[in-house]
Amino acid sequence: QAFRFQGLMISFIYRDFEATKNAAEKYIGCKFDSWVALSYNTIETFIFGLVSFWIYRKTNCIQWLETGVHTKQMMQRWSETSQWNFLQKFYLLDAEEHFCNERYGSAKQSYDVAVSYAARHKFIFDEALACELAGYFSLDIKENSTSFDYFKRAYEKYQSWGAHGKATTLRPLWNNFQ
Repeated sequence: QAFRFQGLMISFIYRDFEATKNAAEKYIGCKFDSWVALSYNTIETFIFGLVSFWIYRKTNCIQWLETGVHTKQMMQRWSETSQWNFLQKFYLLDAEEHFCNERYGSAKQSYDVAVSYAARHKFIFDEALACELAGYFSLDIKENSTSFDYFKRAYEKYQSWGAHGKATTLRPLWNNFQ
């Protein structure tokens, strides 16, 4: 299971949709028909929720939306016990759900809250990821100027976190707007 999750996370972080979808299908297959195991690992829950929403947007397969919603509900419960650790993750999942349901105003608001909480609590990776996903969202709804700002900030945050390889994958996205 850990090996499958690593493949899932790497393909998601590097935005390889087909590899992510294949890894997600294999990963969900090893869950023993129970969400109990997933609930013990918050990072797996968080990433798997983001992956599920992304796959739903690309395939319209309702199973993936339902999975994303379920992981968001789990993150909400965790954020009620520790806002410091989980609130930015909850809001990022919330933003992705709104994006899936074409509630763009609510999505933008949740992306901004996720970015703000992550920055305030010094979760650099969460801030970078929230900015990156907000950039893709903004690009999708044709807000290119906003997309530029998000991608540039994500690039800077990934760099400061030490994820230089990931940061370089974003440079072409925000360079297109200069």
